[in-house]
Amino acid sequence: MDIHNEVYADILSGVRMALPQARNRLILSVSQSIDGVDPGAVDSLIEARVGIIIAATLLDPDERVRELAKIVPIVSVARPVPGVDSVYSDDDAGARAATEHLLSLGHTRIAHLAGPDYDGHTVRRRSYEKTMRGAGLVPWTVPAHDFTQDAGQRAAAEILDAAERPTAIFTHNDQFAMAAREAAYARGLAIPGDLSLVGYDNSRTGGLHGIDLTSIDLHATELGSVAGAVAMDRLNNPDAPIANERLTPELVVRNSTAPAPM
Repeated sequence: MDIHNEVYADILSGVRMALPQARNRLILSVSQSIDGVDPGAVDSLIEARVGIIIAATLLDPDERVRELAKIVPIVSVARPVPGVDSVYSDDDAGARAATEHLLSLGHTRIAHLAGPDYDGHTVRRRSYEKTMRGAGLVPWTVPAHDFTQDAGQRAAAEILDAAERPTAIFTHNDQFAMAAREAAYARGLAIPGDLSLVGYDNSRTGGLHGIDLTSIDLHATELGSVAGAVAMDRLNNPDAPIANERLTPELVVRNSTAPAPM
């Protein structure tokens, strides 16, 4: 997890609520890698002889996650992994709602600031592109090099410095939305007067007065709570069928989106 992204704090809060404190200890291991699971973080948990790992938004390929799950059970949070207990939000529905919201406001030049191409992390991108094509429009996707805010700001700059900049940007997460917001202000653009912005996560920061970010709420705390319950079920019944818990995201409209400028 990236400790700079507050959605993980919400997931952790949900996990803590779901675990009976008298019977279980929660050990937090933070990956230092932006290219996948940090082997040191995983090894530290295995060496600690944990009973189960609750992992938020793993970046490793599905096959590697399944291999790790043979060593110690894993509950994958915010990303479905076939063959592994998974608790996640319906990213296809969420990205479609975000894109359709901008389309309903009359935007036709809508860019998507996407995350890197990792297993399980391209659903939002594909849903945006499918929705744009369904509206008879050409998708405009610019992926960030990694999931850091610096990478998001570089990708946002590429979008905003295009010969014909978009009137709206839908970003992979709220952290990228903040990066796009900074890049827009650095170029003298007003939000939402010149540029509408939609994030994903519905972070507390995005909801602050003066930011008022329209975003997709993936219900992070509930994701953590359900993941904690799934983890307890797995510990109590190792032979239970693989869990596949999908939550429904929600569009939260605030003041960062407006009708397309004339």
